[in-house]
Amino acid sequence: MGISGGGLGASLLIGALAVLMFGASLIAHEYAHALMARRRGIGVRKVQMWALGGLAELESEPRRWNDEFAVSVVGPLMSLAIGAVSVGAAVGLGFAGADVLATLLAWAAVVNIGLGVFNLLPGFPLDGGRVLHSLIWWRTGKRHRATAITAGSGRVIGAGLIAFGVWSFVNGNGGLLTAFVGWFILSGTTGPAPGAGGTAPRRHPGRRRRSPPTSGGARRPHGRRLRALLAPCQPHDI
Repeated sequence: MGISGGGLGASLLIGALAVLMFGASLIAHEYAHALMARRRGIGVRKVQMWALGGLAELESEPRRWNDEFAVSVVGPLMSLAIGAVSVGAAVGLGFAGADVLATLLAWAAVVNIGLGVFNLLPGFPLDGGRVLHSLIWWRTGKRHRATAITAGSGRVIGAGLIAFGVWSFVNGNGGLLTAFVGWFILSGTTGPAPGAGGTAPRRHPGRRRRSPPTSGGARRPHGRRLRALLAPCQPHDI
C-alpha cells in the first residue's frame, strides 16, 4: 500500500526517503570501487562522501591495466544495476497500486542509471576515463600515453559541458549546474587528482602522491568525483 493522505508530513517523508535512497546509491557506488580494489590487492585509505558524490581513496595506483579496468568499471556497473532493480521494483509496486512508492523508485532508477552513464563518459577524472585509460594502456603498453589521451578527452568533455551550460543559462533554460559539473571535470584534468573511486576524480597514473588528497568535487578517477553529479575516480568518484 502506498503512502496516502497528502499533506506536509507525507511530503517530508517522501523527500527524506528520496534523500536516503540517493545517499545509499552513492555509497554503494563508492564502496563497489573500494571492495574491488581490495579484492585486487590495492589498499584503500578511506571512502569519503559529500553532497553530490564521493571518493574511494586508494593507497596506490593499480599496477596492471586489468586491475585498473576492474576497479574503475565496477562503480558505474553498480549504479546501473541499482537502476535496473529499481525499475523492476517500480513496475511491480505500480501494479500493486503503491503509486507513490513506485514513483519514488522510478526516480531512483533514473538517478542511478544517469549516474552510471555519466560516470562512463571517457575522460578523466570520471570512471569512464579510467576505463578508457586502462584499455589504451592494454593496447599500447604505454601508460603515460594513455594518461595524456584520457586527460585530453576529459578537458574536451568538461569544456563542452561548460559551454552548453552557459548557452542554456543565456537562453533562460538554467544550465548553471551543468556548467559547474563541467568545471569540476575540467579542474580534475589540470592538476593532480586525488585517490580513487566514484563519484570523484583520481590522480593520474604513475604519479606519486606527495601529500594527502583533498576532498573536492571533481572526481576523480577511482573515486570519481561526481560522479558525479548527476549525482560519477585514486580517488574513485560519482
